[in-house]
Amino acid sequence: MTPTPQRYQGCLLRLDEKTYEVEDIQVEEGKVRLIDAEGLILKVSIDEFRTYISTGLVDDPQETAWQQHSLATRDEQEELQFRVRLLEESDRLKQLGLSWKARLPILKRKMSQDPRYQKRQKPFPSLRTVKGWQAIMRSKGISVDCH
Repeated sequence: MTPTPQRYQGCLLRLDEKTYEVEDIQVEEGKVRLIDAEGLILKVSIDEFRTYISTGLVDDPQETAWQQHSLATRDEQEELQFRVRLLEESDRLKQLGLSWKARLPILKRKMSQDPRYQKRQKPFPSLRTVKGWQAIMRSKGISVDCH
């Protein structure tokens, strides 16, 4: 297991409407020690913390606003559009009373038939991944409700 770089010490993690500071990275334990504003300690696995980093929930207070919000590449923009569109369509199907089990094959078919996403090289996301995207969007205050 590759250790998480110590540069994340002091970074901020937004999770469940709370902000935690990375207090310590305990590589030998495979844990990241976080502390919230009230001083409560939370430990998460390094793998879980890496997921938070990759989904944009970890901010480095040392970075400038420009670095944090630099323009994404075209591929990143297209992937974000795919995710948002998938979540919007999922929400629409949910409002029709469909369960996740019923929605997922419909979403897969619709998204694969949409010409905007046919060149997407990644496999269709699993239910767990879609739910993760939903949680991330919600935690960032981004609504994906149908219009």
